[in-house]
Amino acid sequence: MYNKKGTAFEEFVGLGAFSFAVLIGLLFLFGCRVYEKTRVYEEFEFSKEELEATKALNAFLGMPVDEERNVMGVIIKSYQDKDYCEFDKIAREHFSEIYNDWRLTLNIESLNHYNSYDCGPLEAKCTGFDMSKCHSGPSSLVAESEVKLPILNEDLELTELMVLLQIRE
Repeated sequence: MYNKKGTAFEEFVGLGAFSFAVLIGLLFLFGCRVYEKTRVYEEFEFSKEELEATKALNAFLGMPVDEERNVMGVIIKSYQDKDYCEFDKIAREHFSEIYNDWRLTLNIESLNHYNSYDCGPLEAKCTGFDMSKCHSGPSSLVAESEVKLPILNEDLELTELMVLLQIRE
């Protein structure tokens, strides 16, 4: 003969172990889904920041400086004259109102022609240069946007001037 109480107890132990295993499996699967949703949300937030940086750069390039010129024209003239004082003043006034830490660079074929955060050469050349708007020190990149402007160089060859805006924190 078998003991009915013992059998019921053994069934509850087996059922409890099975329930525990199923619960652990469900928690694991739920945790993986939460992690995946968090990762997707972070990618969405990053892409939203990138979009805002792209909008800010495009609006800046199209911004009128006077009746005849916009910022894009000032950039091209600055590159041709190798004098970035006027462009630097416009950039600092515009982006300092919007962002706390930003960097703007102009490059042709990986050669830097202008860095908004490298204030030494600009301070020596530009009259009335405001050092308080210079950013230095480590910071993390939040968003980045670049635009390539076609320009003619000294040899009358078409090259691309890359305008790079970095938003940092």
